[in-house]
Amino acid sequence: MAEPDDPLAQLDDWARRVERRARRRERLRGLARSLRPGNRSAAISVALVMALLCTGATMFWRDTIDRATTAYPTAAVPSGIAATSGTGSGKDGPFTGTPAQEFPEGESGLVFPAAQGVGTWSETEVSAALATVRAALVAAYLDHRMLIDHDPSKLLELLAPEARENVAYNIERGRYGTTAVRIAKEARLLDVLPRVSGRTTYREAVWGTIPVLEVVTNYVWAYPFEVPSGSRVVVVHSEQTWRMPKDGTASATYRGLMIGDSHGYWFGMDCTQALLGFTAPDRDDAAPTGPRATAAEAASAYYQPDHALDVQGGCPH
Repeated sequence: MAEPDDPLAQLDDWARRVERRARRRERLRGLARSLRPGNRSAAISVALVMALLCTGATMFWRDTIDRATTAYPTAAVPSGIAATSGTGSGKDGPFTGTPAQEFPEGESGLVFPAAQGVGTWSETEVSAALATVRAALVAAYLDHRMLIDHDPSKLLELLAPEARENVAYNIERGRYGTTAVRIAKEARLLDVLPRVSGRTTYREAVWGTIPVLEVVTNYVWAYPFEVPSGSRVVVVHSEQTWRMPKDGTASATYRGLMIGDSHGYWFGMDCTQALLGFTAPDRDDAAPTGPRATAAEAASAYYQPDHALDVQGGCPH
C-alpha cells in the first residue's frame, strides 16, 4: 500500500474522484419546471427544479437524489371514464436507460377511452369532442409547425373563437411552456419520434352555468435532443383540462374547444430557455447555482405520468 505522501498515490486518488464526479454528472442532469397558466389570466406560477454540478452543496444534493428510492409524490386521479397508455417497443436509441424507453412512440402513446353517452351527451357528441382534443394534443406537442416553426395556427383553429387570442398571446410570451411545446432555435431534435405516455379522462361537468364535456389529459412527453456528448432527453409533463360546451348552450364565440386548468413541469431542461417558454436540453456550460429542491427523488420519478404536477424547486429568475 502506498504511503499517503506518495505522488502517484495522490494522482490515482484524484483521478478516482474525478471519475466518480463524472459518473454522477451523467446519472442526473435535472430540471423540472412547474407552470400553471389560468384560463384567461396573465398571471403565472413558475416552479423549476434543476441540478447543476460545480459546488459542493450541489454535488451533495445530487448524491441525495441519486440514492433516493422510487417513491415520489403522486397526483390525484380525476373522476370519469379513462384510458391509460400501454408500453411501447422498448428498442434501443436515445431513450435507452430511461423510463421513456418503454413508452409508445408519438401519437401511439395517446390513448382515449371508447366514446359512450354520458349525462346529456350522446355517444356521437362525445366521440367528436374526443377527436378534437386528440387533434389539439398532436398540434401542441408533436406537430412540426408548433415544435420547430413556432406556429400555433393548427392548435388555434381547433379552439373556440373566444379562446384563440388569449391562447396565442400566452404561447407567444412563453406562458404556456408546458401546454404547447416550442423547441428553442439553437436546440436540435433528433430524427426520432418523441415517446409519450399518460391518461385521458372525460366526464360531464358544468363550467359556470354552461354544461360542458370535460376532458382531462395527463401525458409525459419525452423529446430526444442531439448534444455534443451524444443525445439527451427532455421531459415535459403536462395536464390540461379541455372543455367543450354543449351545442345550443353558449354564444357563438364560445362554441368549440376551450383550454381550462393547465399544470406541468419540465425535467432535463435548459433554465434560460425554460423561463422564455422554450424547450431545450440543459447545457454543460450552464452557470452553477444552488439547488432549491425540498425533496429528494430519483431522476426516473419525473418520467412517471402519475407524478404530482406541483414540483418544488427553482431556476433563478
